Amino acid sequence: MDFGKDFEIELSDIKVTERQVAFRTWELEFGGSIESKPALHEGVLYFGAADYNIFAVDAKSGRELWRFRTGGSFVNPSPIIINDVLYIANYEGYLYAISIKTRQLLWRFKAGDKCWSTASHKDGVIYFGSKDENMYAVDARTGNEIWRFDTNDFALSTPTHYGNRMYFGSFDGNLYCVDSKTGDEIWRFRTSGNVYNTHEFPLVNGLIYIDSYDNNVYAINAETGKEVWRFRTGKGINATPVYDDGTIYIGSHDGYFYAIDAETGKEKWRYMSGDRIGSSACIYKGMVYFGAANGLFFALDAKTGNEIWRFKAYYENWGSPLADDNTVYFGSTDCHMYALDAKTGKEKWAFVTSTLTISPMRREEREFAAEIIVTRRDYEKMEEERYNFSMPELMINNNYNPKSEYTFRHEYNPKSEYD
Repeated sequence: MDFGKDFEIELSDIKVTERQVAFRTWELEFGGSIESKPALHEGVLYFGAADYNIFAVDAKSGRELWRFRTGGSFVNPSPIIINDVLYIANYEGYLYAISIKTRQLLWRFKAGDKCWSTASHKDGVIYFGSKDENMYAVDARTGNEIWRFDTNDFALSTPTHYGNRMYFGSFDGNLYCVDSKTGDEIWRFRTSGNVYNTHEFPLVNGLIYIDSYDNNVYAINAETGKEVWRFRTGKGINATPVYDDGTIYIGSHDGYFYAIDAETGKEKWRYMSGDRIGSSACIYKGMVYFGAANGLFFALDAKTGNEIWRFKAYYENWGSPLADDNTVYFGSTDCHMYALDAKTGKEKWAFVTSTLTISPMRREEREFAAEIIVTRRDYEKMEEERYNFSMPELMINNNYNPKSEYTFRHEYNPKSEYD
């Protein structure tokens, strides 16, 4: 069958048998780039980098205190520190538990593939996801597995906790709600894109706010899994929403940074950054901070969206910031961790990782099989014809409409990622 011009079909005659969304991911090779949000603990800043190291840096001076070398890159996961133990996962697929007092490895747990998101902790259990499609629960003291949950696609999501419920996303397009003790599914909510978050989703007043690469921000009832509202941006989203004082803040690959009313889903204001935004924001003393792929780092008035200042790094900014003690910290793919004055944007210090070589991004063109079932109706009989075809990913743009009659099903084993 020719899918060129003159191909017409009645929409009522299409039967979609499977719903799966095309997606793209990326992978950083070795280099000094930072995409990890730092963690601050007792005056020390902890973060990972693509040079395989975990760094401990004095938050006031930027002086290195120590580093811990592993066998893989830390690209998106941020450290969490519980009872003087640092937990972080990496491209090796290991979840590490490291004593920040002795700087020694306590244990490590091996998942089946790369890990990209920050772990979470509740009641002595560490939860984290992997590209092997599983969400894991492991004992925080021993590293022994308690349970795992298979999502059917990349589980590159930081879990969010509410009581005994745990919420996380998957590249299969679902937000899952499971029992955190047993891993049993309670409900799932379906989007039409990757549900990917490097930090916990905000959960406020019974609503959980999530992003999806289908261009939407969703507010979902945390008890029932029912949609309350959605807000559509111009392109895909892989930044995590941030909540503050009745407002959801988030950036999109359309270049805009949005402020959305948390109750109604109505836009309050938007700001054009000039490039894709994958950095989740932080709110501090009435200002909102975030970075963009053009190397700019912004400080805006959280109420009005007016720009207060901007700072230019040497390369793209995908890492999420942290603000404390009138200082905002963020890592850049230019191989620096920056400390800026939160009010003025003036640089206080810049820490360089073990190399100034920017980590290359690897990309791979992929093909997606598409299946359309056409039912022909006439006066005498009904017959069904099945058509299969494939197309390069370059033909699938970021504005894929989830209501389209065409459904794309991935049938490949990716060896590299790119966004």
